[in-house]
Amino acid sequence: APLPPPQPLAPLTMSEISLSPGSPPTSEPVDSATGARLYEAYLQANVTYDPLAGGHVAAGEWAASKSDWGDAKLKSAFEMRLDAKDVGRGGEEATDDGGKDEGGAADNDATPKAPGGPPKAFPQDSLWYTGWFKMKQKSGSKKVNERQVALKFAPNADGTGHNVAGVGLNDFGRFKVVGTFFPLSETAGRMELYKWYTQMAAVAPKPKAVRKPKPKPAPRPLSPAGGGGAASGPRGPGGAPTLKRQPSGRAIKVPNKNFDASPTSKLSFEMSHMIKILESVKRLDYYQTFSVPVDAVALKLDDYHKIVTDPMDFSTLRARVMSGEVNTHPSFAYYMRLVFDNCRLYNKRPPDGRSPVLDACDKLGAKFEAEYEKFNRAAKAKEARAKEEEGRKIREEERRKQDEEGRKRQQAQGRGRADKQGRQRSDKGVKRSRDGGQSSNKRSRSGEASHPGSGGGGAGRQPAPPSSSQSAGMMRAMEDRMHEMAEMIRIQKEQLELVQRQAQANEAKLELSSMGMGGYGGGGPQPLALPPAPAPAYGGGGQQAMYHGQEIEEDEELTASQQDRLTRTINNLPKYRLSEVLRVIENDTGLDQVDDSMQIGVDELPNRTQVRLFDMLIRNPKATGGGRG
Repeated sequence: APLPPPQPLAPLTMSEISLSPGSPPTSEPVDSATGARLYEAYLQANVTYDPLAGGHVAAGEWAASKSDWGDAKLKSAFEMRLDAKDVGRGGEEATDDGGKDEGGAADNDATPKAPGGPPKAFPQDSLWYTGWFKMKQKSGSKKVNERQVALKFAPNADGTGHNVAGVGLNDFGRFKVVGTFFPLSETAGRMELYKWYTQMAAVAPKPKAVRKPKPKPAPRPLSPAGGGGAASGPRGPGGAPTLKRQPSGRAIKVPNKNFDASPTSKLSFEMSHMIKILESVKRLDYYQTFSVPVDAVALKLDDYHKIVTDPMDFSTLRARVMSGEVNTHPSFAYYMRLVFDNCRLYNKRPPDGRSPVLDACDKLGAKFEAEYEKFNRAAKAKEARAKEEEGRKIREEERRKQDEEGRKRQQAQGRGRADKQGRQRSDKGVKRSRDGGQSSNKRSRSGEASHPGSGGGGAGRQPAPPSSSQSAGMMRAMEDRMHEMAEMIRIQKEQLELVQRQAQANEAKLELSSMGMGGYGGGGPQPLALPPAPAPAYGGGGQQAMYHGQEIEEDEELTASQQDRLTRTINNLPKYRLSEVLRVIENDTGLDQVDDSMQIGVDELPNRTQVRLFDMLIRNPKATGGGRG
C-alpha cells in the first residue's frame, strides 16, 4: 500500500516557548516514578564569539544520555550558530517552506525585534539559530542539518546561569530542547541541553537505483590500409595486423621528498610525551579558559596584570616547547602548574563555593598531575630496566673474560704437559742412541785389540771425521725427529681437548644420574677382584714387570689411538668398575684418596699404568671379570 503523504511540520514561533526569569536551574528530565529519562539526546557545547562571521558558535558533542557522554566512543560532534545578520532579526513565525507564513506570503516584517544586547554579547534570544549534528553509522558518520532552532534564555533563581528553552526543525522532525547556560565572560560560556522529538517527519522510501549497463567500448580502428588493401604496420602470426603500444606524452612526476617532518618528530621522547599530556588536558578545557591568553582589555579586567605578573596559557606553553625554549619535563611541569596557580591567584571562590572557573581549574589540574605522575613512574621503571640491562651486560662480559682466561690456562697446561712428554721421549731416544753408540765403540775397540798388527797402534788413534754423506744423513734424521715431535705435540693437544670434552660429558651424565634420568648405573654393582700388585722381575735384558702372566716392558708406550680408546673405555665404565681403575692408579702412582671427582688425563699417567689399564680393560678383560660396561 502506498505511504500517506508527509504531513507538514508546524512552524516555529517564539510565543510557544514558555520560560520565566527566576525559575530553578534546569535538571535532567527523568520520570519521578520510574527514573527513566524523558529525553533522547544530551548535548554539551562551548559558546564563543566568531569575529570572522560576526556571530556566536556553540560547538560541542552529544550522546544518547548524560551517562553516555563520558564515553568518547558514544559521542558525536554537533554545532549551533547565530550569525550577526540574524541578531535582532524580526519575524515572529517561520515555516518549513522557506520562511513563508501560512498564507503563502513572505515574512517581510519591517519592525525587527529588539536585540537581546550588543552584537558580541551572549546569550541572545532568537528564532534563527541553525546548526548540524553527526550520527555514527556502520558505513561512517552522517551529517544531519538543523534547519532552524528558536532559543530563549532567562536568569535562574540561583544566579549561577541562565535557563534555556527552545524548539527546532531538522530532517527527522520537530524537537524541543531545555537546559542551562553558564556564562564565563560577556561573550562566551558553556551550555548543556536536553533534546527530544515531539513530531516526526514522514519520509518516503527512496526508489531503488536502476543500474544502467555500461556501453561496450568501440573497437579501436586500425591504421589506414596501404597498397593492395592490406593494413600497414607490424603483423602477427598468420599475417593479422597487430597494435603497437605508443608511449604516453604525460610528464612523469618526480616524488618530492623535500617536505618538513611532523613538528613533534623533532622533539625528544620526553617532550613528545609532554605534548601528548598537554593535548589531553586541553581537550577538557571546553570553554578555552586556559587554552588562550587572557584578553584583559576585552574582558575589562583592569587589575589582571597587576595581580598576575607572569601569565601563562596552554597555547603559549606549546609554542615554547616546539621552539625548544622548554626542553625538559620538570620545566614543562612548572609552567603547567603556573597556569593553574595564576587562575587561583586571581579568582577567589565565593562564600557559596560555586565558581565554574575554579572548578574547571581544579579538574584540569588534577588531570595533569595524574598524567604527569604516570609519566614519572614509567620513566623511573625504564631507567631501572636500563641499569639492570647494563649490569647484566657487565656481568656477562666478566664471565666471558673469566672463561677465556680459564681456557687459556688449560691450553697452557696442556702445552706444558705435551712439551714435558716430548722432552721425556726425546731423552729416551738420546739415551738409546748413546747406549747403542757405546756398544758399537766397545765392539770396535775389542776388534782393534784382536788385531794389534793393523795400523800404528789403536790406543792413540783418533776417530775419523764423518763424511759429507754421513752429515747429510744425520741432518735428515734430526729433521725427521723434529717432525715427529711436532706431530706428537699436535696429537697431545687433540687428546687434551678430547679428554676435556669427555669430562664435561661425564659430569652431565652424573648429574642426570643423580636426578634419576639415566646416566651411570643399570643393574647392581658386581664385585671385581683387585689384581695383585705387580712384582718386579729382573732379567738379563733389562727391567721388566709381570702382570697377569704377561711381561710388560718398562719402555713400552701406548700409541695415540690406544690412549684415545682407553679414554673412551674408562668414560663408559659403570661406577663399580671405575673404583677398580682408581685403586690401580693409587697403587701405581702412590696418590692417596683418588676419587672420581678428580680430573686426570690418561696421558698424565705413567706409561706402566697406561699399559696395565689397557691390558685390564681391553686386551684381557676376562682376567678381571669383564670388559667395558
